[in-house]
Amino acid sequence: RVFSMMWVVFGHTLLWPLQSTGYTNEGEIVPFKGADHAVMATWSGQAIQSAEFSVDSFFFMSGFLASYVALKKLRGSSPLTVAKTAPGLYLHRYLRISPLYFIIVWFYYEVVPLTTASSPYFDLTVEKQFCKDNWLKEVTYVKDFWPMDGLKCYGVSWYLSDDMIFFWFTPLLFAVFFWDKLAGYLLPVCGAIASIAYSWWAAYHFDWRLGTFDGSKYQPDYYVPPWTRCPPYLIGIVCGYFYRDWKQNNRSLPSGSRLGCLVDAALLVVSFTIMGACVYGAHSDAQDVPGQMRDADNYAYIALSKPAWSIGLAIFAFLCFELRLPLMARFLSLSVFQCISKLTFAMYLLHPLVLTVYFANKVDAVRYTNLEFTMDYLGVLVVTTALALIAYLFIELPLSAIEKMLMDKLLGGGGGSSGGRGAGGKA
Repeated sequence: RVFSMMWVVFGHTLLWPLQSTGYTNEGEIVPFKGADHAVMATWSGQAIQSAEFSVDSFFFMSGFLASYVALKKLRGSSPLTVAKTAPGLYLHRYLRISPLYFIIVWFYYEVVPLTTASSPYFDLTVEKQFCKDNWLKEVTYVKDFWPMDGLKCYGVSWYLSDDMIFFWFTPLLFAVFFWDKLAGYLLPVCGAIASIAYSWWAAYHFDWRLGTFDGSKYQPDYYVPPWTRCPPYLIGIVCGYFYRDWKQNNRSLPSGSRLGCLVDAALLVVSFTIMGACVYGAHSDAQDVPGQMRDADNYAYIALSKPAWSIGLAIFAFLCFELRLPLMARFLSLSVFQCISKLTFAMYLLHPLVLTVYFANKVDAVRYTNLEFTMDYLGVLVVTTALALIAYLFIELPLSAIEKMLMDKLLGGGGGSSGGRGAGGKA
């Protein structure tokens, strides 16, 4: 959660000036006319555009936690009993994520403009009016069914909409699993395959291009809609099923032998190879504007990269869960990460606000240098974390306590079995 959130802020810190102040030396970032020295054309620069995969990590975690916790809480339940939990789950999730989100959106459109009134780079008037005109889509989290609207009111909230829509289907998926385990596995697998097949066809039919500056409809038509972004979530659900079964049946990988070491090494190599191919597989496309990747490779990458990332992440997580990578597992489980992970939901919602205030108060266009970008990134990250801590302590934590008391009173404590908080939120 923590590293994924840092990756989100990393990518947005570089891209934010491109939609506001601009860069005085944009050619140092974007490879216009094949400038191979431009940041995005370098191997290290692939980490910027590949920050998209951080969102898929969150989708995977949401799906995994939802199914893993649900199987634990609802063990032995009938399909009908599982289905009856749906209203409580929906209410719990809505009350869990909405208050902080609504407060931050209000602050962004009502308070932030007071700090950017003299800025020639930001005018939130149109966005604010769009939010007012489409408030019902926003508060019901259905706006991503209209993909062009998904990015128009507090752009990053498209993720919350997708994650909520995915969650709506989880009671049905769980009911099918408790009815027939094989069908329970096959349903999300078939859903993921159908989504991948559609994305592949649509990428070809509508000529979606991966490059940020290629001018295609990749962003609104692929990146936002729930029907194209659901595979990582569905893969997470299947992995939650699998790992719960694995633990209940007391299974374990071979250990204490050469075979065990070979299995661990093989799984780690497969995991890193898959994730490395996802991060760096589009390097050839980033050498020019428009991108230079062959059409067939471009369409395949769009359809397959995000599901593949989720599979690679699942293998790595499995090795950590089983303590086959003990040093890595201990490092990722340090208390400092556990503490900061509680802030990632607020960090996700707050970082656009911090970026807007920061760049709106620039007196001139930004000049890119590695040092300047590093200082900007670290500053935005620290301020975002500090504000997230305040929001967590004085808004999220008290409201979550009230929500818990309300759910206990309404549903006898049974309403929060598998509801998460969205971006990195705990189940």
